[in-house]
Amino acid sequence: MDDDLTSKTDAELARMQERNLPTEEPAILSRQELQKRLIEIQHKFNRELIKEQHELNKAILKKQLSLAKVSIICAFLGVIVGATLQSYLPILLSRDRPVAQKVSLEQSFPPTTETIQKGSVKRQVLKSNELSATKEKDDSVSSKSPPRK
Repeated sequence: MDDDLTSKTDAELARMQERNLPTEEPAILSRQELQKRLIEIQHKFNRELIKEQHELNKAILKKQLSLAKVSIICAFLGVIVGATLQSYLPILLSRDRPVAQKVSLEQSFPPTTETIQKGSVKRQVLKSNELSATKEKDDSVSSKSPPRK
């Protein structure tokens, strides 16, 4: 009877289920045959989806690999350009124009009376420090007694 059910169409199997009670053998067998066909259709559909997804994954992987190669090449070229610029840029810049000297704020503006006074005060302090240092030195030398024989 199994061979008989496999040769029937889905509509014929559905009519068999309608004519018989759900607990009778022809209804149970026809229901099982329909479930078997549905499972086979689902498996076939799943295999097709898996194959399609596999093809998509392969295409994505190829694109990712090509982009990875391009990024590696760009990174390598960037390293080479950076190293070249680091070594040759100072040489090229020093040949083109002289190196700018560092200028303090006091040097960048013309002297005013205030800065002149500050400078003269600094000079006076330095001179007084020098004089006191030389006096202390002279005092220490004169306070020593002559060497004994």
